Amino acid sequence: ANAADPTVENGHPAALLYGLRMTAEVPKLFPDASDILQIAARGQHIERWLLPRTDYPEGLPGYLDWRREQARRHAARVGKIMVDVGYSTADADRVGVLLRKEGIKRDVDVQALEDVICFAFLRYYFADFTIGKDPDHLLKIVEKTAHRTLVRFHGRNARTWNIRGGSAADRFDWMYSGEELTEWVEPTRRLAEQADEVYALFNNNRDDFAPRSAVIFRGLLDEAGIAATGGLDLPPVVMTLF
Repeated sequence: ANAADPTVENGHPAALLYGLRMTAEVPKLFPDASDILQIAARGQHIERWLLPRTDYPEGLPGYLDWRREQARRHAARVGKIMVDVGYSTADADRVGVLLRKEGIKRDVDVQALEDVICFAFLRYYFADFTIGKDPDHLLKIVEKTAHRTLVRFHGRNARTWNIRGGSAADRFDWMYSGEELTEWVEPTRRLAEQADEVYALFNNNRDDFAPRSAVIFRGLLDEAGIAATGGLDLPPVVMTLF
């Protein structure tokens, strides 16, 4: 169904790619995931493009109405597919509960689906989402997302972030300064108070910019008394295979 999405991302229909990413994320978080959770994850956002956000009024009430209707449609579409291929009506109804997010924070399976959604968002969509956003607003989003938090540093060369067809080194060509990374010391402390684990991943991929930035950031965390591991060793001046 999602292969019909007219929006293309990385050479694939965007909705199909989203479903594949959700499917890949499930076993990372829930190795023993049931068929119900796996199907719900794959069916999240099924044929979402058929109901554009612009069909609803601007503002939060319109957005929430759109979200609710999307969830209802997703549940109905996936449920029909399940019954057509031999799943029981009870199983289809259960997947519908997950897709409509009924009992979130109370129902273990519904919360598991939400966790998968959050991690897929952070892994694949958060970097583009951050462009032009207020840092404090972004921090609040991250704090609420998961107990294991990943902060990706792609650099600040926003002019090249969305270039398609070039290499990652071209897109994320940025060497962080100590001053720029200092801005993230206290937010990292706050994240560490909220999450069980916090990972800082440097994706500024030009030359050795990532490991050099990581060394700077680790030093700043040490100076601030924030317990950390990794990010201690600079790469050799002459790069080798071993």
